Amino acid sequence: MHATIRSYTDPNLADLLASNRDEVEEVIRGIPGVRSYTLMRTQDGCAAITVGDDEKATRATTDAAAEYLRRKSPSTPPPALLNGDVIVQLGAGITV
Repeated sequence: MHATIRSYTDPNLADLLASNRDEVEEVIRGIPGVRSYTLMRTQDGCAAITVGDDEKATRATTDAAAEYLRRKSPSTPPPALLNGDVIVQLGAGITV
């Protein structure tokens, strides 16, 4: 598995994405190999965390997100990216 974190510094982006949740979900669900997508509000804006079967899947989500934002929020600066192979993943129901 592979994961990508896209960190955005646009303070309005979290609200825009949350208010367009159905569109965002449609974009992500249309990408083969995506296992999970999480959007979180951060101090500077928001971050999207995507886990996929492989780097091809997570790269596709980054490309799709960029295209979506070009249409919906063209002034949003590109995100900082973190990419890597997943070495441990705990699913729902796990309490630490």
